[in-house]
Amino acid sequence: MFKFSRLLNFLEDPRYPSVGPHLWLLRFTGIWHPDNSTKTRAKRALFYLIVAFFCSQYLKCFLEFDINGLKLVLQYAPFHMGIVKACFFEKDYEIWRKLIHYMSNIEQNQIEAKDKGNKMILKEYIMRNRKVTYFFWALALFSNFSIFSEPYQKNQVNNNGTSQYFYIFDGYTSFEREPPGYYVSMLIQTVLGNVVTMYVVGWDMLVVSIMIYFAGQLKISKLYCSRII
Repeated sequence: MFKFSRLLNFLEDPRYPSVGPHLWLLRFTGIWHPDNSTKTRAKRALFYLIVAFFCSQYLKCFLEFDINGLKLVLQYAPFHMGIVKACFFEKDYEIWRKLIHYMSNIEQNQIEAKDKGNKMILKEYIMRNRKVTYFFWALALFSNFSIFSEPYQKNQVNNNGTSQYFYIFDGYTSFEREPPGYYVSMLIQTVLGNVVTMYVVGWDMLVVSIMIYFAGQLKISKLYCSRII
């Protein structure tokens, strides 16, 4: 029988049994960077560009005290929290790297030991990890369709002939606030916003997978203790 999970096998990495898909997503966005290739440097440059774009929105709110800009920050707060999470992940990158390698080494040793009890527990909690992860990824993906189409639904032409166009973010772009510049600006915001979504989803689900990992390892420790007794 065909299983949907087989389509996602390319996300798996035998070096990281629990967190393979999460690291794939973080590597795709450049937040996880085990190498220093040209592609990785380009992704990290994009990260700093996104941070600068969001900081320009905060500066506009602070310097001009733009109430509409402040409303946008509050309305789309999860995206702004994603920037904070990504920055702290970069700040503590070495700590995260050591933790992930420590977890993965333990799991690899347990898999190589070929203990049936261990393997059953490993398989169970990794499967739970994947179900939670892919469900959350799908939820974030479909939520983005709604979020990034919302401004177009609110756009309106007033009776006096003036037009009002809405944004998701109010960061600096060198385009006019009316078409065609508006659509170029919205395209940039949509691309950057989706990248930030991947930051959020990648970081959040990595943390959840680590909690599932420790819960699973507690069961394995319980198994070891029962054998001693």
